[in-house]
Amino acid sequence: MSDRKNPAPVRRLAASAGVFFLLTFGIAVFFWVDPVKTWFFPRCPFFALTGFKCPGCGTARAFHAMLHGRFMEALCFNAALPAMLVLLAYCSLFPRHVQHPVFVWTLLVLIAAWWIVRNVIGV
Repeated sequence: MSDRKNPAPVRRLAASAGVFFLLTFGIAVFFWVDPVKTWFFPRCPFFALTGFKCPGCGTARAFHAMLHGRFMEALCFNAALPAMLVLLAYCSLFPRHVQHPVFVWTLLVLIAAWWIVRNVIGV
């Protein structure tokens, strides 16, 4: 079958290009816009309602600091960000592993543990 009759490769290429563009645009926004100094990034609704930090609180500020090479500052905003980035890379490299129930339950337990630890210790 000819590629002209099968539009699937073209669709995959277009989808890949779209994902690449969105990732590049998102990283550029995080690089140029400081979440601490702007209204553009929303505040955490869980923190606003309860006063407790959710597992993702501070991630936007941490990512911005990390893009500018301020790694210690990034860890102060959200110490789990490096682990989240490694996990994201793992998930994109091994998508079949992500569907395994052990992976999903382990991830949920780690997120819950981080949620508890950061509110008890005050990280």
